[in-house]
Amino acid sequence: MRVPMSETRVVTLLASATEIVCALGHERSPVGRSHECDYPPAIEALPACTTSKIDTDATSRAIDGQVKSIVEQGLSVYAVDGTLLKELAPDVILVLPCGYDIAKTRRDLPALTERPSWPDLRAVKSNRIHIADGNQYFNRPGPRLVESLEILAELLHPDSFRIGHEGTGWQRL
Repeated sequence: MRVPMSETRVVTLLASATEIVCALGHERSPVGRSHECDYPPAIEALPACTTSKIDTDATSRAIDGQVKSIVEQGLSVYAVDGTLLKELAPDVILVLPCGYDIAKTRRDLPALTERPSWPDLRAVKSNRIHIADGNQYFNRPGPRLVESLEILAELLHPDSFRIGHEGTGWQRL
């Protein structure tokens, strides 16, 4: 069953995706955000589902050391509040890690999908989980912003948009 976009519950954990969803006229769809999402300003009233593992008040040298240490351990520099994410019950989940293409995302996906709470998520139950090439389309601004917008349109409005990015820009899980 498809939920109309006006009723779709969205949790965005990437600032650029938050801005695009809101720019598409769906400012009321987000129910959660990342700690870094700050635009449009009203988005900051939503609960933050992530925190940084980095001391952002440290010097740039210290931050660099913290990031390197965490990444060398194969960990994310962010912590996701899985309990809050489950409570917010998003209808769609799009996984697009920073710097990851689809192949690398698929390789590392078990770190997410093997969590005990994963099968309980609404989006998992309704089979609306997707992965995208975050490295190419979402994690850096540039001329492919239009393609990023088209990918989100295909995912959020699958009955209305079939632009042709499935398979290269995003895949179903």
